[in-house]
Amino acid sequence: MENSFIKSSCRIVIVLAAASLPLLAGTAAAQTTRASTPELDRRLSNEKNLRDNERLRRGMEADSEARAKSKEERQAIVSEAFMRLQVLHNETMTIVLSSEAPDLKRVSAAVEETKKRAVELRANLVLPKPPKDEKKEKSEEVTAGKDLKQSLTDMCTLIRTFVTNLNSSPTDDKAADQARRELDSLVTLSDKITRDLAEAGKRVN
Repeated sequence: MENSFIKSSCRIVIVLAAASLPLLAGTAAAQTTRASTPELDRRLSNEKNLRDNERLRRGMEADSEARAKSKEERQAIVSEAFMRLQVLHNETMTIVLSSEAPDLKRVSAAVEETKKRAVELRANLVLPKPPKDEKKEKSEEVTAGKDLKQSLTDMCTLIRTFVTNLNSSPTDDKAADQARRELDSLVTLSDKITRDLAEAGKRVN
């Protein structure tokens, strides 16, 4: 009877032990998985950082190329405007020095393009900004009491002095500031001459 009880107890212990093996195995596996998770997280984090850094690098390169392209475009605009402004100076002086009455359509076209080129140069050149307290010159005062040829002569003078000051501007801050002022004056004077031409056209018609 005692032997039968002992055998039964042994079987129970054996069964319990066998049943506990899968649990122990699962616990060990879980412990192994948990132990490797920090390393896996670090590896995944490093890979993500590498990808992010690569995207950032490519983005910076793209931005740099865009800025370079924009700079080249601005330089092209400046070069074209600077060249055209000098051509317009010569064309306008031809009109001024002619003994014939000015062709108003030709004058109007030259004045309008002079303003356009001055605006382009003002927008794309790196020149000192005007101080906040600087007063803008009234357009009515620019050509008050002057005839058309005198106004055109003043416009040509502004172009010449602008070219001179712009060439000196890299090493002369005062020249750079004066070049900016001359561009402002060119725009103002061009507007005034255009209005005068419009009024003259109305009187002719």
